[in-house]
Amino acid sequence: MTDSGSQFLSREFKNFTRNGGIGHVTSSPHHHKSNGKAEAAVKITKTMMRKTLLNGTDQYEALLELRNTPRQDTEASLAEMMFGRNTRSMLPSPRTKRIRSKREVILRRAKRRFAVKRSFVKDARDLTRLTSGVLSTHRRKEVRLEKRTFLSRSQRSVEPNTKTMQINVFIYLQCRMSYPKAQNGDYVIDPDGDGGVKPFKVYCNMTDKNDIGVTVVSHDSENRTLVVGCERRGAYSGNISYTEADMAQLAKLTAPSAHCEQFIKYECRCSVLLKNGDPCGWWVSRDGEKMKYWGGVDSGDYKCTCGLNKSCAAKDYGCKCDENSGTWREDSGFLTDKLTLPVKQLRFGDTSSSDEKRHHTLGKLKCFGLI
Repeated sequence: MTDSGSQFLSREFKNFTRNGGIGHVTSSPHHHKSNGKAEAAVKITKTMMRKTLLNGTDQYEALLELRNTPRQDTEASLAEMMFGRNTRSMLPSPRTKRIRSKREVILRRAKRRFAVKRSFVKDARDLTRLTSGVLSTHRRKEVRLEKRTFLSRSQRSVEPNTKTMQINVFIYLQCRMSYPKAQNGDYVIDPDGDGGVKPFKVYCNMTDKNDIGVTVVSHDSENRTLVVGCERRGAYSGNISYTEADMAQLAKLTAPSAHCEQFIKYECRCSVLLKNGDPCGWWVSRDGEKMKYWGGVDSGDYKCTCGLNKSCAAKDYGCKCDENSGTWREDSGFLTDKLTLPVKQLRFGDTSSSDEKRHHTLGKLKCFGLI
């Protein structure tokens, strides 16, 4: 997390974070409290280094234990969240400790944040839902505060030297539990606030993920689709068009979200997928990059879910479909890398003969929680 300094918004820094797989989030302008956790982490590290110097102990052992210490909000340590396990520790710990999944950690963190906000923001209250054409009168100071807190952009008309404001559109930053009484339905959101991309319409599922609220974006390729008559690698090209949103708008949605996911499925018979570095099919990221892994895998070239847990039909391959047999098989899972989502295009091949068939299915883009 950084502020919005020009050095952090430059093209060189964006390429650096993208190539390194680093999720870069900027703090809100004129709201320095949002960078408080980064400052707290620096303070904790400095205090720990000072104590090790005074006691003559190993500072790297202290850093190791810090990374193995469970956090209060997720009940998981930093090492566990990064590697899926704790590193070796000098302190005794139970061997039977259950390792939490990445999705479980994100859900627990988001739920605690919402609970803390409700407990400590005493002046927070549910606002009356405004509709087009409603005339509302406020003091000027209250209007500015409300717009910064609850509205990212509103179409309005203000008469000169008066305190009467006409509000036409009520725009949220994201579907979330800040509006606990909001119902499931279509909403207009503006993830990056004033001066950025245009607002766009999404579906808000306010009861999903333990009532955290999920932002859902549909597209035109959600149905199960048959692919035939394409022999060359990547000969079949399916462009994905998202409902009322372009890639720039969706990138602004994924950036501040704690978690984003998109389900992808590939059903095959006598047709291969990734084939250990000689792929016939792949998906394309929002930046136009050819991706070398499939759903259920955060990273790792030419692998599907079975390649990670070693449950593929053929042990020498990373996907079930790579066996290229006459039996119908399936490789599926969630894509969860926010830096590459949503899927922009699907490419397939190896489906020229009557025996070679495949179906593909791509789910909606779903994001929830705020970083």
